[in-house]
Amino acid sequence: MIFLKKLKTYFPYITFIGLALFIGLISGIFTNKGMAAYELVSKPWFTPPSALFPIVWTILYILVGYSMGRVWMTKSEALPYCLMAYGAQLLGNLFWTIWFFLLQAYLFSFVWLVGLGFVVLIMAVLFFRADKRAGVLQVPYLLWLIFAGVLNLQIYLLN
Repeated sequence: MIFLKKLKTYFPYITFIGLALFIGLISGIFTNKGMAAYELVSKPWFTPPSALFPIVWTILYILVGYSMGRVWMTKSEALPYCLMAYGAQLLGNLFWTIWFFLLQAYLFSFVWLVGLGFVVLIMAVLFFRADKRAGVLQVPYLLWLIFAGVLNLQIYLLN
């Protein structure tokens, strides 16, 4: 009985973190397929080492999944909207990887990333209304998207 109670408590967290990491894994596959082309483009001086990206994204996906789990547990009236925003940002992130790494559509990727930033901002506000900590945990994601946007735009301008 105790196991089932604990499973019920942790299941939303495991599910939402797992889904986010799964999308991250698929994104990683697309990234790896386009990495040879990415290595050849001119990049700005502030480009982090390629090894840093999977570490940062793993942390961000865990934070997003954990936050969605917190929101799920609140049973907030905003839950359907939070779920839509959570799903939309995961798909938006996945497609950005395709546009940027596989297709090298750098300007389109930048515009897409700006849109993704707005989706994540909406998600953060919705999460915050349901659970303040869940909303605040989106701040690193928003900051990283701003950095990624600047980096993406610079790569477009340099190439």
